[in-house]
Amino acid sequence: MHSSGSTSFPKPIYGTAKIWMQWGTLFHWGDVDVCGSRISTHVIPMFHGMGTIMLAVGACAGLVLAMFKPANPPAIPTPESGQPLSYDPKNIPTLRDLKIFIYAAAPLNEDVADKLIDTEIILTRNPRVKAALMFGRGKLQNGVLIQPEEDYEFDPADVTKLEKFRNAIWPDVEKANEFAPSHSRLFKEMIITTHPDKPFLWTAKGTPRGKVSLVQYDKEIEALYDTVADASQTDIEPPVKWTPDLTIEFVRTVAGCDRYHPYLFLKIGADGGTVSK
Repeated sequence: MHSSGSTSFPKPIYGTAKIWMQWGTLFHWGDVDVCGSRISTHVIPMFHGMGTIMLAVGACAGLVLAMFKPANPPAIPTPESGQPLSYDPKNIPTLRDLKIFIYAAAPLNEDVADKLIDTEIILTRNPRVKAALMFGRGKLQNGVLIQPEEDYEFDPADVTKLEKFRNAIWPDVEKANEFAPSHSRLFKEMIITTHPDKPFLWTAKGTPRGKVSLVQYDKEIEALYDTVADASQTDIEPPVKWTPDLTIEFVRTVAGCDRYHPYLFLKIGADGGTVSK
């Protein structure tokens, strides 16, 4: 392959089969099993290091490489090609639902990153947060398990300290909720923290091992869902008949709100997850 020419005139770079095999195992050290997944290589020049690496990764990790179909003249990718996709709001949900979003070779615009980055990364910008792991697969609500920075650690059984911690990071949670799809928005009571004696397990590269770290807190997470379920309003009698007027009255009673018409609830952010509260 040849160099990109970023620092000097492009020149050929020789590599051995051993180097290619080492590059091919890059995905072996992460928490996500990508075998059998499709990965878009449309924006990667195949003469560049990133392109040749993906050929090795595809073979070693079992990835299916998606790329432009043969054409004359050929489609020419650029490092910025991934960013315009985020400029159209219709593309954001699709981009967010990707298992992995990789950006390299040039800086990613910060506004674009904020639109795409998962909630966990936004939360770790708070100085009190060392790491955050989302949970809630198969549940109606998502939650987040946070490991506080050492200076802010506490026993999560202390309800007062837990509430104080939640309030301290809440502005960042609200920012994350602005970018998150409605089903992934966080409520304050769905935030729990690790115990100082049971921190996350970490990889050699300094990132939390997601699955095994969450397994450590299976009991605490299930207890949280039980607590939330017990706090739900189950003592309100539903209408005998679901006519429009009775339905409106029921919704107003449950929401404790007689100011807004139910049809406007979605407009003020009361999606299905919020209304269920």
